[in-house]
Amino acid sequence: MSKKRFQEQPKENFNFLLDLRDFALENNLVNHESVFCTYWLNRAEAYFRNLKHRSTTPTADTMAFLAHVLKEKAKETNPKIADVLLVYADRCYDYIREKAKYEFEHRDKHEEKIKDLRY
Repeated sequence: MSKKRFQEQPKENFNFLLDLRDFALENNLVNHESVFCTYWLNRAEAYFRNLKHRSTTPTADTMAFLAHVLKEKAKETNPKIADVLLVYADRCYDYIREKAKYEFEHRDKHEEKIKDLRY
């Protein structure tokens, strides 16, 4: 994934979280945004507001925690809602893979530049 493509993702990733939050609220899986932040993201509401206003990307840790919660919630709910939650969990794992790939590629390029400067 290109650096430009990954930089365009903050809004896309935040929209994903907004869609999930709205789905959870509409289906009575959570009763307030603070519950979504605390129990589904394992973060304070301030973290969610920060994502919203600073156009940053969620951490891989947050998305991994969310994927785990989604899989657990899928076990506790009706099959129709469970299917949607599992799709969201898969999107979390895709995000983690993309972010890791970007970070490793970016790190490797940075290390090459440093190596070139040393010699």
